[in-house]
Amino acid sequence: MNLNNQKNEKKSINNNINKNYQSKRTSKISEYYDYFNKRNTLNNNLFSSFSSFSSIKRNSNDIRITNNDINDKNENKDIMDNNNFLNNINSNNNYENKENMENNNINQINTNINDNKIDLEINNNKKKDDIINNDNFLEIINNKNDINKISFGNNDLKKTNNKKKEKSSLISKKDEKFNFEKCLTIIDKEKWSEKQENIQLLKKELDTNLSKNNYNTSEIPMDSIINLITKKLNDKQQKLVILVLELLEIIIDKLNEIFNEEYLPILSKSIINNLNDNNMQLRYKAATVVLKILNFNKKDFFINQLIDSLKIDKNNMRIEILTILNQFLSSSKNSSSKKIIKNYFELLVEPLILCIEDKFNKIRNLSEDLIRESTKYISIDKYYEAIKNLYSKVVQDKLNIKIKEIFGLENENELKKSRKSISSIMI
Repeated sequence: MNLNNQKNEKKSINNNINKNYQSKRTSKISEYYDYFNKRNTLNNNLFSSFSSFSSIKRNSNDIRITNNDINDKNENKDIMDNNNFLNNINSNNNYENKENMENNNINQINTNINDNKIDLEINNNKKKDDIINNDNFLEIINNKNDINKISFGNNDLKKTNNKKKEKSSLISKKDEKFNFEKCLTIIDKEKWSEKQENIQLLKKELDTNLSKNNYNTSEIPMDSIINLITKKLNDKQQKLVILVLELLEIIIDKLNEIFNEEYLPILSKSIINNLNDNNMQLRYKAATVVLKILNFNKKDFFINQLIDSLKIDKNNMRIEILTILNQFLSSSKNSSSKKIIKNYFELLVEPLILCIEDKFNKIRNLSEDLIRESTKYISIDKYYEAIKNLYSKVVQDKLNIKIKEIFGLENENELKKSRKSISSIMI
């Protein structure tokens, strides 16, 4: 019975020790929380009164000294509490050493547990101290970064103001004239964003002020603009080429046949080359420009260039040119233009024969559509003659049959009627 009582007493003592440890640990954590709250309050008050980097540095040093004092006091308290706690454990161990071997084993286990708890608490204290020191260091760095951000912000404002000055400088305040020279220089040499912005400004200026009366004068230096367009139509940056083609549309709409006569000979090859680009949007813009050109006079040499380009085995270019010619030639219905269209179709005979032999189905279909349209203006004999000049006897027979099918002529009587009707129309 005495042994059991002693065991119970030991258990109760151990329980009391554990409870005391837990309560002390809880109170210690609450003290740390209070400390952190006080420290944050102190830091917030300090930051609100900072006016310059030098005051931040002095106050951060004060914070560091205060934190070190607080840490020293807390560490002294921790040492005293730990010493008291260790004294209690040692007294308990002295009492337990008087017991038998069985009790000694139990005491040894309890001692190991308590030692582990002490080690954990010491490690936790060290970690908390490290956190506090790191926080102080980070606060100083953050303060420096805030000042740097302010300086960077000022630099950004300066850059923005400079850009605004550049925009406003395109228009002279004295005479309120657009600065074409500066605008063209930026489009030629600056970054993409500035090129894009200045092309839009140039488009707006030309759309508002360009006319047949003032082109290529001191008001609008059209020669310089066309030289830049010629250069940029061959640029590798596809987005830039699209914008330049849009600019070209405005010029064509404003100048009409003047553009065809004076500037088209300079630009025609570059415009046609863009019909073969891999970018569908760019090809569409180039085709739109071509159709605008065909709406005005002084275009014959350009149509000849388009027809000659069909002889080149480039798929995209053939598709775009055949589509353009189908649209243009089928829409020209007035009697005064019939003779001109007849001449165009006569030039088209040889390229169309090459195209109906193309490996791409779309090119073959578009060329057949044009051949059907040509039956209103030229006889089938033109195609027979071209086939004879281009191919051997075996290929000639095959193509003659195909041409006859496209014309819809099944026998010689229909062929004779077709020849008579074509000759009567053209007289």
